[in-house]
Amino acid sequence: MEYVHTPVLLEEVLQFLGPRGKNELMVDANTGEGGHSYAFLSRYPDLKIVCIDVDNAILEIAKKRLEKYADRIYFYSGWSNEFFADYPSELRRPDTFSLTWVAVFSTTRRAEGVLVSARMNIWI
Repeated sequence: MEYVHTPVLLEEVLQFLGPRGKNELMVDANTGEGGHSYAFLSRYPDLKIVCIDVDNAILEIAKKRLEKYADRIYFYSGWSNEFFADYPSELRRPDTFSLTWVAVFSTTRRAEGVLVSARMNIWI
């Protein structure tokens, strides 16, 4: 399968958000095609990920991309605020929350943007 999106700052994101211990649970609140999740699951064999995206079509692409890690993934189709409002009882509290926000500003044909991705260790 051909993927349209190339994960940006991949090595930096892996290093900054990588698990600090065994059997951690990460929430990828903007999964897209699953590029970052794939890299995390490939590098960290004990990591489990909740993949959230509101776009069903793109989430299906992520499911295919990540199918070899199916036993370590929980998929949710919808908005992340809805997911957390009705957090599944079968999941434990996440260790890492990754919300990637990309803003692209362009006054020319050249793309300029900002990527924000952070480790969050809070629970409301």
